[in-house]
Amino acid sequence: MGNEVENWIRVKATDKRHIDEIVNNLHKQGELDCYGYRDIVQCDNQFTARATTKWNPPIDEFKHWLDRFPDIELYALYKEEFLHFAGRIDGNLQEHVDFESVTSDDVRNATSGLLFELNEKLDLANHMDDDWRNDN
Repeated sequence: MGNEVENWIRVKATDKRHIDEIVNNLHKQGELDCYGYRDIVQCDNQFTARATTKWNPPIDEFKHWLDRFPDIELYALYKEEFLHFAGRIDGNLQEHVDFESVTSDDVRNATSGLLFELNEKLDLANHMDDDWRNDN
């Protein structure tokens, strides 16, 4: 069994049909698929969803969406259950948290940026408070 990665995803598109197609496929995959999508909320030309994946974020699926639908804007946040990594994907760009230098206090005190977003969407600071995992 692989380590789990918690993901929060937002996708926007100029063509609503592209959002409809992606969301329909996510509903078919459901929670029991390898990407475990849930909490899918579609509104007009965008959707948000959560997913639990094994080992890493669903980068291959994100790449497929970006290749198939050039009009979409993809934004995703993720954290691995043992805090080996966390970060965001914005289109084709990735940014990671350096857990060697970041503490839960840093995350709690962030008012914007990556640490703030990870805490808002994925409760990163409370996750880091566990001494067994990774905190100061």
